[in-house]
Amino acid sequence: MTFDAYETADGSPVELLTWTNGSLVFYSSNTVKPYQNGPNLHIPLPYNRNPFSQSKDSDDTNIQMTVPNTFGVVNLYEGELTSNVTGLIIERFHLDDPALEMQTVWRGLVVSIERAEDEVQILLQPVSTGAEITPPHTFSALCNSFLYESPGCNLSRDDFRYIATVGAIDSTGLLITFPGLRVQAATIDGVQGGPTGPLSGAELDIYWQGGYIQTGAGEVRDIVEGNYLGDPDRVRVNIPFRSLEVLDGANVYAGCDLSLATCHKKFNNANQFQGYAYIPEIDPANTELPPGTRTSVTKFAGPQ
Repeated sequence: MTFDAYETADGSPVELLTWTNGSLVFYSSNTVKPYQNGPNLHIPLPYNRNPFSQSKDSDDTNIQMTVPNTFGVVNLYEGELTSNVTGLIIERFHLDDPALEMQTVWRGLVVSIERAEDEVQILLQPVSTGAEITPPHTFSALCNSFLYESPGCNLSRDDFRYIATVGAIDSTGLLITFPGLRVQAATIDGVQGGPTGPLSGAELDIYWQGGYIQTGAGEVRDIVEGNYLGDPDRVRVNIPFRSLEVLDGANVYAGCDLSLATCHKKFNNANQFQGYAYIPEIDPANTELPPGTRTSVTKFAGPQ
């Protein structure tokens, strides 16, 4: 029998799921025990999903999948939204098939995640649908790019990384100390900094603010404040990590405030800036705008 014949018969289907987000890969399956597929070990994942079809209606080809909120992919969406998109490949075969013929039956991307108590619903779209979505480009003074490795920014995040060890975590889980954070900021600035010269001491103190932390388990959190209470080795994150302890290792990535000045002097990347830094704050066609300024005192042009 062929794969298609087993699909239409009452077979015993096995699904092997491969989730990829940048360098992170998660292997899961609908099996009861771990399943070895070549070099990859697929771990059982208790999930439910709707059937997908080959319909011309794009909504019919989407997948709504329910997974436990402890699944590693979910952790990627609790903190910093990065340029890396999570992709999913579903491979399928039947235990009744002596040849164990395997076929790739679906490829797509994670579009959204919605939490409900101990379960999470993941919406996925096939690659063909996702390719039709064009991210909006906002006419803004701030940069439109995601920080690092996204079209436009093109910076390698590894050039602005500190492979750190957790020195302390407070009781809330929000304040984390990484010994050597300030020293590493100066070191990176000496190698990767812009043409205007070294950053000031105050700028190095908050070097990591606006960046993010990624653990070995794939958890990612925003750094919303650096130099917390005057300690440049201590940062505050937006959400506590699920699993992070003193002496654990983590990658800490430098932050950006999305301004042209920071892009130039901190990252030496002004040629790739994806914002509109010199747009006037007041519409010059309808306002009184003194030469050389971007703001108006009287707001409106004409007699007052």
